[in-house]
Amino acid sequence: MSQPIATMPLSQFDERCPPTAPVRFTLDPREWPALARWCPAFFKSLAPQQRVKVRVSKSGNFRYLADGTPVDPTEQHDIDDALLEQATDWITNEAPGAPKYYIAQFKFGNALPQLLADLGFPRSDRLHPPTLWFGSSETISQLHFDRGSNLYCQVYGGKQFTLFSPDDTRFLYPYPEDSLLAHVSEVDVGRPDLERYPLFRRAQPMLVTLQAGDILFLPGYWWHYVRSLSVSISVNQWCREELTDRCTPNAVALLRAEYRRWLQHPETAPRGRSLEGWLEGAEALLRRNASAAALALGCGVAEWSDATEGRLEDWISAPVFFEKWRHITDIAAPRDDAAADSEFAAEVAFCLDQIRRCVGPSAQEAVLPHKGGGDEQSIRE
Repeated sequence: MSQPIATMPLSQFDERCPPTAPVRFTLDPREWPALARWCPAFFKSLAPQQRVKVRVSKSGNFRYLADGTPVDPTEQHDIDDALLEQATDWITNEAPGAPKYYIAQFKFGNALPQLLADLGFPRSDRLHPPTLWFGSSETISQLHFDRGSNLYCQVYGGKQFTLFSPDDTRFLYPYPEDSLLAHVSEVDVGRPDLERYPLFRRAQPMLVTLQAGDILFLPGYWWHYVRSLSVSISVNQWCREELTDRCTPNAVALLRAEYRRWLQHPETAPRGRSLEGWLEGAEALLRRNASAAALALGCGVAEWSDATEGRLEDWISAPVFFEKWRHITDIAAPRDDAAADSEFAAEVAFCLDQIRRCVGPSAQEAVLPHKGGGDEQSIRE
């Protein structure tokens, strides 16, 4: 049985204190000119020579293996350099047996900046630039989660989201933690193989149908499976992820994979975060999930060793601390349930306090240059 979802005006959304569960917001058309303007004919005439990447599927069900390759390479492929005019004709061709086409996650701000004035998203430096989703009826995005929270606006046509809480992760059969698509489920929600995935019966779905003028707020790490009910145009903005968002089971799984990867390849640690923000985030995580806090510490040490001129690295290697440090990371690496262990939480708190003492205030305020990369390949929507 599907769970209900709250509905309220978008004016009540506050990105500084976002909801912790999905919410459907309604839009004021006066603040969203896109609702009156955006349609297939509008995009066909807007910039016919604009080049876009188009996903193609015979059935419309876009599915990928753990390594990012299609489940059936004969079923789907990409066209990397299609004209928007031609792509629009493909998308709107609803003849029986016609393939399904999808322009997915098109970051249009630079290529088509005039479209930005048609949107009424909240103004915030916590929001990434908007992306466009324009596809055929009955296109399907595989069950997955994204790290950042999502404001997803339906501009034209309709879509149905099947949502699952992060607490249902153990029933959803995600790909292995160290795989490229660790944020994606093996289960085909539309046609689940319950003999192969019997625990899926225990998952609790939430069905949300969006029509033009609806916007869905989806917190980070919530699972979603998306089906277009018609030719559809959508636009979304992801919120920048905070370290404190990373306390759900699937977030801890990604932290665990990052920690293992960074132990083997410290040079892959991402850059661009302040040490003070990292420490505050880890301390906040500790109040909710000690495993997540410990893994965040492990990732942070890889990130901040250079910035502190080796002080962190030297300190981690010191005999007085090394045994305790390895103890907490070895416990956290394979376990989600260490958060229930008060002794373990106390050891993580000790490590945090020692890091603050070690690095000093000057290093805490430093920011490393951003090197990019490090994020998982996304099929997100």
